[in-house]
Amino acid sequence: KSESVGDENRDTSEPDEFQSASSSDENQDWVDVVVKRNKVLDFKSEDVIRYKSADHTNDVWQRASVIGPGWKENSVRKEDINVWNLVKEPEGTTIQLRLSECQVQKKSHDSPEQIMYFEDKNETESSIYTVTIPKERYADPLVQKAMDEEMASWKKYGVYKEVQDVGQRTISTRWVVTQKSTTQYKARLVVRGFEEMLENHVESPTGDKCSSRILFTLAKANNWNVESMDIKAAFLQSKDLDRTVFVKPPRNLKKVGVIWELQKPAYGLNDSPRNWYNSLKEFLLKAGCKNCSLDPGLFYLQVERKLLGLILIHVDDFLVAGNAKFKQDIVKKIMLKYDISKHMTGTFKYIGITISQDSEFITLDQNDYKQCVKIIDVEKGRRAQRNAMLTAEEKTQYLSLLGKLSWLSYITRPDLKWDVYNYSRKNKSPTVQDLLDLNGVVSKLNQKKCIRFPKLDLKDNAKIVVYSDASFANMDEKVNSSRGYIIFLQAGENACVLTWAANKVSRVVSSTLESETLALVDGLGHALWLRSMIVELMFGYGTDEKLLKIVALTDSNQLYMSVHSTRPVASHRLRRDIANIKEQLEHGLVSEVRWVSNKEMLADPLTKKGADCTKLDLVLESGQLGQV
Repeated sequence: KSESVGDENRDTSEPDEFQSASSSDENQDWVDVVVKRNKVLDFKSEDVIRYKSADHTNDVWQRASVIGPGWKENSVRKEDINVWNLVKEPEGTTIQLRLSECQVQKKSHDSPEQIMYFEDKNETESSIYTVTIPKERYADPLVQKAMDEEMASWKKYGVYKEVQDVGQRTISTRWVVTQKSTTQYKARLVVRGFEEMLENHVESPTGDKCSSRILFTLAKANNWNVESMDIKAAFLQSKDLDRTVFVKPPRNLKKVGVIWELQKPAYGLNDSPRNWYNSLKEFLLKAGCKNCSLDPGLFYLQVERKLLGLILIHVDDFLVAGNAKFKQDIVKKIMLKYDISKHMTGTFKYIGITISQDSEFITLDQNDYKQCVKIIDVEKGRRAQRNAMLTAEEKTQYLSLLGKLSWLSYITRPDLKWDVYNYSRKNKSPTVQDLLDLNGVVSKLNQKKCIRFPKLDLKDNAKIVVYSDASFANMDEKVNSSRGYIIFLQAGENACVLTWAANKVSRVVSSTLESETLALVDGLGHALWLRSMIVELMFGYGTDEKLLKIVALTDSNQLYMSVHSTRPVASHRLRRDIANIKEQLEHGLVSEVRWVSNKEMLADPLTKKGADCTKLDLVLESGQLGQV
């Protein structure tokens, strides 16, 4: 989830207006744009324009979507803009357009974006994933109510003060209105931060996906309930701005001779997310929390090297788990410091994931979200053209579907991970066959799946278990190889999954042994990082990490023998990689490398198409790995 307008207002699928120029353009409302040299043009990000040569050397209208200004702070010319080309040749490229040399027209109305509804059985109303309200509906009483609530927040948090307009340089504002349910609207007043043209630090950490699984694992191990907290208007509750920014009020709030001077980092400023993070970090550290050394989005409370609670942040959404002291010392202070819009426990949704808890498990699923993942319709005649390149519209649909499947594969569906990676590598020039194959991946969603985190007795020989696998020369016309791994934290027979990965082997290899070796090297590297984080959280920074063993499993007998033999392999380059594994074993960083049969290799579905996922699904849903 992002609080910036660039993400909040953007959908991966393009509206119908984002298509190549056609005769239908002539029937739509366009207005001329008067371009004057050195005058900053009032274009909005994502405005749709059309243009043609002013000297009539080319009378064909070409269409583009505005990205932002194409001039620097000290630039002499102010009439350049960067646009995303929407015509077929070359489609989908960024170009800089000098408007003084073109005849330019702009659409006189905004088109609504695609609306995706689906029924959520757990809710009384339909859930809405993407709804952006066009300007024509801003007069709706419910929209006006949402705007009034937004301005009440601006006044409550002292976001701006009115000042006299004496010619200060200003940046503009716009309303972004989204529909949350059939009766609920959310209005956000955002500033066009790109007009500020500052080169400042804008990155803002969010919690790693692996960290969220560690949080679930440690929460269940300590019998803590997991809670979610949503900070209301988070950016507006940040510290004051450290610079002067003047903005133009929106049209419905303009006063003659008056502009606004921002006091707080409003939505849309490039560094607003970073300011919010820094404000929150400062507060949590003063409250007694520590910031994880390996994930800046994770905070924890520890007393005498004993973990009392955890907070994982995702912009303004928090996952919280801890004991009574943690809730009293940290959670209560958060609720006193910030206005909270939602505070939930038990069964709830967090950034599109359904989280449920009972005496046995913490369970994650995305069964509601997957209902918006639909097969792309392909006409019978088009299906016969299997080697044909996708059209611009088909490619947009392909990328949109791929993005939805990718989200599932990262969170709860490792069985989709290899397919998503494989088809994402074709997104530059996908064919009809690729689209049909991607539709086939959607059929895997028919079965409901989940991931369960059981209670672990971390004193019962707890260890990190790494399954690594590879497929030799199975990609790119048998040139590249694929590799995958999945990592668990195990105690007794119970196990909680921490992460998984599917990708291409980092270099072209000449043998199965080499691909399996590099897969294991990658898996162990990730396991070492996870162990450092878990040990820091459980016992404190600087504790001997060897307290938590790492056991690696491979189904390559050749790799197993090479790691445990003093006889070098033939490839000199591969000797270095095997020496890396041997060194980790000798120094106790890795406790053991074992061989398992192909049937026991849980990473097999992460390396090839059509692999059997039955055993992996059973482990993830039961939370039991058996004795390793």
